Amino acid sequence: MKTEWFEMIERNIESQKSLIYKKDIKFYQIDKLLKFASKVENFSKKCKECNQMKSEIEYISSNIENLLTKSMKSKKEYESRFDNIANHLKNEHKIYSSTYFSSLYSMYGTVAGLTMGFLFGYLFFKENLYAAVLIFWAIGIIVGRFFGIREDKLIKRENRNI
Repeated sequence: MKTEWFEMIERNIESQKSLIYKKDIKFYQIDKLLKFASKVENFSKKCKECNQMKSEIEYISSNIENLLTKSMKSKKEYESRFDNIANHLKNEHKIYSSTYFSSLYSMYGTVAGLTMGFLFGYLFFKENLYAAVLIFWAIGIIVGRFFGIREDKLIKRENRNI
């Protein structure tokens, strides 16, 4: 159910989208701002910070064209405000982007796979160190990705994703 406040944010963003480069819309994740607004609206009844974030989202949505088309300083301001909202939702309410864990666990798998590849390769396969590193790296990425995707699905099922 959309509230009046959310519909105002939606109208603000939609009215300014045509004034922003399509690449910037995707790069600066304008559509994600609407998802932030929805989550902040839901939490604002119980969370004082989310209630304050509503004014932040109002400011961004009504000035989005100026923030993204004027200067580098204004783009950095947009990014800073956007990141503050995202960090609050992540840290306080455990709301994550849709591929957060698959990316994170893939990185962990890469590091673990490379480390194990160097260790095992150096200890047992000195003549084929390169092959051992590649094999363990691939295994690490696959295992990390598998567990990350599983975690992302759990987050999605619990409606804790953006």
